[in-house]
Amino acid sequence: MLIDDLLDTFATGTTKQGYTVTKQDDSYLIDIDLPGRGKDDVSVDVKEDYLVVDACAVPEGRRQRDPRNYWFQMGDFCDVSNISAEMDKGVLTIRVPLIQPVKRRIEIAVK
Repeated sequence: MLIDDLLDTFATGTTKQGYTVTKQDDSYLIDIDLPGRGKDDVSVDVKEDYLVVDACAVPEGRRQRDPRNYWFQMGDFCDVSNISAEMDKGVLTIRVPLIQPVKRRIEIAVK
C-alpha cells in the first residue's frame, strides 16, 4: 500500500491496525505500537519497493510468538536511502524522508 494511499484511506494522525501515519513537510512518520518488544525484536528493511517491518516476540505470560508484520509500498517520492527508525517504550517510529522536487525555471525564447 503506498504511503499516500494510507493517508487517503485513513485520516492523518489516526491509528489503524496498530499504526499511525503522519505527513510532515519533508517526510512521513509511521508510528507502530509494538508493546512488549524492544529494538532487538524488530527489523526494518526496504525490499524491492516496500518498507517491511517484522516484529516477533513472546509476550510475557504466553508461550507462543505474537508476530506482527507490516508492508508499506514506497513511491518514487520516498528517499529510501535515508529512512530512519527508533524504538522507544514499545513504539517504533519510522521517518521516511521525501525527495524534494528540484524547482527550476527554463526560459524559452519566443521567435
